[in-house]
Amino acid sequence: MKVATILLAVLGIAAAQNCNSQYGSYLNCIKGRLDDDYGKFEREFGEDYKKLVFNCFSTNPSDARNGKACVMKDINALDGAFSQDGPLGDCSFCYKLAQQIKKLFLEAPEKSLKCIRTTVADAIGGEIGKCIQKRERSFNMPRLPDFDDKSQPFRQQMIDNTGAFIQADYLLDRCERNSNRRQGGRAKRSAFTNSNQCIESRKINGSAIWSDHCSAISSCHRQVPSSCQSDFKRVEGYACQCINDGRDELQQLIKTNGRKLVEIAKASSQGSDSCRSPVSNADFALVEWKQCKCKSLAQEIIEKNSDRIDVKKVFSQVLDCTEMSPQQRELVSLDKLLTLGCRRVAQSGNAGLRAAAELATGLDFVAKLLDALVARVTRFCPGPSCRP
Repeated sequence: MKVATILLAVLGIAAAQNCNSQYGSYLNCIKGRLDDDYGKFEREFGEDYKKLVFNCFSTNPSDARNGKACVMKDINALDGAFSQDGPLGDCSFCYKLAQQIKKLFLEAPEKSLKCIRTTVADAIGGEIGKCIQKRERSFNMPRLPDFDDKSQPFRQQMIDNTGAFIQADYLLDRCERNSNRRQGGRAKRSAFTNSNQCIESRKINGSAIWSDHCSAISSCHRQVPSSCQSDFKRVEGYACQCINDGRDELQQLIKTNGRKLVEIAKASSQGSDSCRSPVSNADFALVEWKQCKCKSLAQEIIEKNSDRIDVKKVFSQVLDCTEMSPQQRELVSLDKLLTLGCRRVAQSGNAGLRAAAELATGLDFVAKLLDALVARVTRFCPGPSCRP
C-alpha cells in the first residue's frame, strides 16, 4: 500500500513537472511569433496603446469636473517622456539621466542591449518564479526568452512606445493627485477611477487592443497538450497576477516615500529614531539625520524587498552591460547618485525642498521606466480582454 502511495506521488510530481515545462515552450512559441514579424507587433503594441489611452482620457476639462474621465490635451501628450519639455523638465539631474538612458537604447552596440534585455528579463522571471512558488511549490520558472531579439531596426519605435507608457503613467498620477484635492474631490476621484479602469481593461469600445498579439497567444495556447491545459492556465494566471502586484507595490512605495522625502527636507529638528545623530552641534546633527533618513527611504525602493525586483542590483548589472569603464560606472551607480542626492536634501530651506522633490522625481522616473519595460512582457498575459 505504501509503495503504491509513493508511486502515485512520484507520478503526480512527474506529471506536474512535465506540465510546468509547457510554460517555457509557450514562451518560446510567443518569441517565435515575434521573431517572424517583429515590426508588425511593435507597431501594434505602440499604436494600439496610444489609441487606448486617448480613448480612456478626455480632451474636455469639464469631463474631469463631472467625473467622467481624466483630461489630456491631445494624442501628442504621450510624446516627450525623455524631452526637456516632458515631466522631467524641472529636474535637470533627472533629464540628464533620461537622456543617457535614451542614448543607451539608441546608440549602444547590439551586444550591450542584448545583455541589458537579458538582465531585465532574468530579474522579472526570478520575481515571477518566487511568487508563483508560494502557490505552486513544484513549479520551476523557466528562463524568459529575449522577446526583443529582432528589435535592432526598431530602436526608435521602442523608445517612442516606452515613452508613451511612461507619459500615460504621469498623466494618471496627475489625475490621481487632482482627485485628492478637497474641491470637487468626489467627481475627480470618479474621473481617475474611470480612466484607470479603462486603461486596465485593454479595450476600446468593447474590442480588445493588440489583436495580433491575441492571435499569437491563442496560437501558442493551442500547442499546450490538453492534459496540461488546466495546470497551464492556472500558472499563467498566477504569473500575470504576480507581475501586476509587484508593479503596484513598487509604484505605491515610491509615491509614499516621495512624500516622506519632502517631509524630511522640511524638518527643523531630528527625530528620535535609529538615524538620530550623536553630534552635539544641533545644525550638524540635523544634516546627518536628514541624510540618513533620506538614504533609508530611497533604499526601501531600490533594494530587494519581498518579491519585488531588486532595482539596485538590476541597475548595477545593466551598467556592467555597457562599455563604460569601472570608474564611469561608479560615478553613475545608484549608491553614488543617492549619496549626492541625499546630501542635497539635507540642505536647509528651499534648496533642500527642491532637492527632495528632484530625488523623488528621479526615483519615480526609474520606476516608471522599469514599469514600461515590464509591460512589454505583460502584454502576453491574456486577461479578460484576450481569451485564448
